[in-house]
Amino acid sequence: MENQGRVRLFVKTQTDDGQPLLLGVCGENGDWSAEEFAVVEKDLALVLNFGSNEPFSVLQAAFKGFLGRTEKLEQAVRTGERPEGSAYGAVQVYLYAFLTAMRSFLDQSDRRVKREFGADSEQRKAFKSATSREFDAHAAYRFLYHLRNHVQHHSVPLGPAAGTSTLVASGTDRESVEHAFSVSCDRDLLLSEGRFPQIVTHWLKQQDEQFEITPLLRSCMKSLRDIRADLDRQRAPVVLAAAERLEAVLSLFEGQVGEPGYGHIDTPGADPQLLDFISIPMERYSLMIASARMAVDKISMESGEFLLIDAPEYQRLRLTFAPTDR
Repeated sequence: MENQGRVRLFVKTQTDDGQPLLLGVCGENGDWSAEEFAVVEKDLALVLNFGSNEPFSVLQAAFKGFLGRTEKLEQAVRTGERPEGSAYGAVQVYLYAFLTAMRSFLDQSDRRVKREFGADSEQRKAFKSATSREFDAHAAYRFLYHLRNHVQHHSVPLGPAAGTSTLVASGTDRESVEHAFSVSCDRDLLLSEGRFPQIVTHWLKQQDEQFEITPLLRSCMKSLRDIRADLDRQRAPVVLAAAERLEAVLSLFEGQVGEPGYGHIDTPGADPQLLDFISIPMERYSLMIASARMAVDKISMESGEFLLIDAPEYQRLRLTFAPTDR
């Protein structure tokens, strides 16, 4: 019973006829107990998930969706078409999705930092400082942050689709008509329905009756990317420390041909048994380490830029190998 729940390193390769085959890396002498290897798995997850932030991915998708829809409307209007109402409604959907994802990203990031480092940690203080900095410095961020509360109780406050046609002289005897289009917010509707903080109300009163929303979204997205980058900088040292601890284990794969990974063995040395092989995506691992190193690099910190990755959440890929009589 004491040998149950062992973990062994393997590489996945294939036979001459193309069948998948597992080869042990270090034999029975290199086994770990399940409890010992749980620490390795935790460190692997830390590194492999460095570039993943699902709320930010949703936020970015909503932002790109909004821009894509508005660009299609602009192209249609420039050719003289009159877009259908459903096309404009899709823009409203993406704006609502952006506002919802924005708050989700901020709230979940705060919970993540608190869980990983503690409620009173320096990392959480730095995250709070980053969000406060963007809020204080950028009117677009402040407006959209509070607009999310507004749309929970009112409709998405986009004004009518603003299309304009202008007669343009080309410098010759010929003239042409140029069409333009913008997605706007209704200032007076927001002021009459909304309960915004004084600083946002004062800003709204200074805007045109119909003011464009797209430039505000672009500015806010930059603020959110800066917050995300700062968050990654706070997490990078923890990821690099995990990578140091993993060096001894991963070095065992050096010189091996095949896909690295590991498998849980219920009863080592017993009859053939089912084995779940879990691969280690080394290409992703290397990319995350490179990004973490750049995040704490002095030059990249001074420039404010580094390799910001938007990767999907790491999911352990399992492949079950059944016993064979061959």
